[in-house]
Amino acid sequence: MIRIFTFSIALLVAFGVKAQDVDSIYIENWDFSLPDDSTKYWNINEIPAWHSENFTYNAHGRESNYICYLQNSGGSIFNVLDEIIPAAEKVEYSVSFRGRWIWPAAFDNYQFVLKLCYLEGTDTLGRTTIDEVYFDIITPRDDWTDYMNEFIISSGSPAAGKKLVLEVSFWAPDIYPNEIWGDVDDFKMARTVTGEISSSQIHDIPHTSVYPNPVKDIVMAESAEPITAVSLYNTCGQLLKSYTPYSCKTNINTSDLDDGLYLIHIETTKSHTVHKIVKGSGRNN
Repeated sequence: MIRIFTFSIALLVAFGVKAQDVDSIYIENWDFSLPDDSTKYWNINEIPAWHSENFTYNAHGRESNYICYLQNSGGSIFNVLDEIIPAAEKVEYSVSFRGRWIWPAAFDNYQFVLKLCYLEGTDTLGRTTIDEVYFDIITPRDDWTDYMNEFIISSGSPAAGKKLVLEVSFWAPDIYPNEIWGDVDDFKMARTVTGEISSSQIHDIPHTSVYPNPVKDIVMAESAEPITAVSLYNTCGQLLKSYTPYSCKTNINTSDLDDGLYLIHIETTKSHTVHKIVKGSGRNN
């Protein structure tokens, strides 16, 4: 059995090779659990961390069971993160969340719109869009779906050095104006920085690995800390497999998947990392 491991970060730095620094991003009130009082809030501006420029009653808010609801005409909600966008050759932000449509019973091409912005200064009206993605809702009413996208910020972007803003909205055709609703929950984010890594950054690198890559059937995931969750996504952001091993080593069976590119999210007790794998003519474990 051949295993493919990443060279040590110290070795990469010594030879001046560009390396990757992968880390999770803290999203305050990521699951809408604050305030922890089982109260329904009729506007998202009433709960910590989340904001909107629409202060209309019931345009969006937090249900008593800690789920965020969005109205199609309610505009977007956003969260100004405690994250300064690094100036590097390339920065990738992997964002995932759960979503569903809940009303009306009739279905007509509803979408979630996920956006990354940057903010210069303190006036949130001045935030600038970096990129946005539209997720088609294809599941039945009330069924939760996991969505994921990777946003790439290249060298020379004006976003470097600015605060990062996460923004989401719910879109639907104007068949029933102001009466179409969707829910979102459980936002997570990871950052991958490609560029020179200084020695002061070495301790920040989470020691996780996946192998073999390319893979034919079984891919292994290993970590220095216990792995609490492993999720496999396709490039459309659809969750295909998930495991909760709570061990330092686990495997994922890809034999039932088509050849192509996939993303593996690995959550440990200390980090959240994202790995790209290729399903194809790889080695058997």
